Amino acid sequence: MSSSVTAFVLGYTGETGKALLKQLSGDNYFSNIVLIGRRQVDLGDLQIADDGRFAHFVKVDRDYVVNSAKVAKDAGCSHFQVVTAYGADKNSSILYNKTKGEVEEQLKNINFQRLSIFQPALLLGKREESRPLETFFKVISFPFTKLFPTLGSVHFDVLARAMIYNTKQQTSEKVEVIDNRKIHELSKLAK
Repeated sequence: MSSSVTAFVLGYTGETGKALLKQLSGDNYFSNIVLIGRRQVDLGDLQIADDGRFAHFVKVDRDYVVNSAKVAKDAGCSHFQVVTAYGADKNSSILYNKTKGEVEEQLKNINFQRLSIFQPALLLGKREESRPLETFFKVISFPFTKLFPTLGSVHFDVLARAMIYNTKQQTSEKVEVIDNRKIHELSKLAK
């Protein structure tokens, strides 16, 4: 029996998206994989001021995601999965956490049949782009992530495997928040 499940991957050029695409392409559960990306934006075209960079971050990480979710819902998407972050909180004073929390809140209001919110901790794996602050946190948290691997970090491949496994599971929960520990659990179940 062939599957009629289509996976739409928004953000397939990011590291998690690449890991997800690689694993999806070898999985017969999905009959189609549709890749949705945005054009590359030259940051030199934006304002040099912090306000311009922050506005761009919010536009990409919140507005693009929420608007894409609305289009997906209107096109018949019943299960939407999103990767936000550990500490996502719409009331946070930290822009990153606040933006991720706003995404979660707005997605809940779209009213999908099923919404899966993945909140990974520190994402591990080799990135093509340089992120100095993330690299700094990886270095200082290295001993902690080695001692408690499921608590403070998760590899891109583990997150992707958990997302695919989660897609195949039936649940009565309309909105599920999947924290870092649960991401590791789902990934192990998928093996």
